[in-house]
Amino acid sequence: MQPGQVIADRYRIEQLIGEGGIGRVYSARDLHTRETLAIKCLRPEFAKDSRVRRRFMREGRAVARLAHPHIVRLFACGEAADTPFIAMELIEGTPLSDHRDQGLHLDTLLAIVDQTLSALAFAHARGVVHRDVKPENILVSWVDRGRRPFVKLLDFGFARVEDDQDVKLTQAHGDAFGTPLYMAPEQAQARGNVGPETDLYAMGVILFEFLSGHPPFTGAHGMAVALKHVMEAVPPLTARAGLIIPLGLEDVVSRALEKDPRNRWRTAADMRRAISSFLSRGAVPPSEDESEDQTMAGPGQAQMGGTVPPAPRTFDEAPVSDATMVNVFGNLRTGNTGAHVGLLLPVLEPEPSRGG
Repeated sequence: MQPGQVIADRYRIEQLIGEGGIGRVYSARDLHTRETLAIKCLRPEFAKDSRVRRRFMREGRAVARLAHPHIVRLFACGEAADTPFIAMELIEGTPLSDHRDQGLHLDTLLAIVDQTLSALAFAHARGVVHRDVKPENILVSWVDRGRRPFVKLLDFGFARVEDDQDVKLTQAHGDAFGTPLYMAPEQAQARGNVGPETDLYAMGVILFEFLSGHPPFTGAHGMAVALKHVMEAVPPLTARAGLIIPLGLEDVVSRALEKDPRNRWRTAADMRRAISSFLSRGAVPPSEDESEDQTMAGPGQAQMGGTVPPAPRTFDEAPVSDATMVNVFGNLRTGNTGAHVGLLLPVLEPEPSRGG
């Protein structure tokens, strides 16, 4: 794709804003609405790989059915010059992972978790399991003059879609999808019984990490971390400096981190109700979307039109290994604008350790 090129008779490519090992992202102008958006596509050499191509298009199909205020909005997906593309919103914000070091106020953290669970409840009700919920895929912007967080859940490249017709992708043979730090035991073992509870386990890991200042399990490489999720008991939850964990919140986290999926929260809506009871009244209100079966996007759906940096950010290539259970479909931060979109990236080796 080149600047000035018009694809699908509607989207005019403006400039390259980022790229990974097998994918590229461009800013583009919708000639109908005049809005700025992101075009995500495969590099030409990978567009010829049928498995990569099918997985890329399945991401588009998954997001297309999820019109929800806390899920990245998709405008179109298709092909241009034999290259698959996804047209999606360009969002101003930063990933939750950017707040790891300094931490968050408890009410802010719980509001972010509440909104993410709202998005997951909506997706699960429509047969979509994310399978790669992690701070890097939770984009946070600020509304109400910077007083309240507003979440967008990104990157459905690993999603399991209940009625997807591509059986070879949905039921991969012994493949383990996800990111080891947030990977549920059944996911690490590639048992094939991944379901909504898998996403709730990842939410439990995120809560544990941001309440304590570190994830429950770390290791020298991805396989070591994944094995700990399977074999080791979850360590005690100790509050990070300056944070007080309310009585009962640890029980919510512990239930989400049960090894057996049947012992976790039954649904994202159930876990969300448990979390909401810990939100201080009037501090940071929970998401206005109260229904996991909501079908219309609410206020604040899109935040578009941010400044696009003049030069792309390039990710270093990393060796691809079938034995390494790490994130293939990642997200991209472009320059200093905080604009994010989902981007197809190479396998990253290994998963970095953050202590322990």
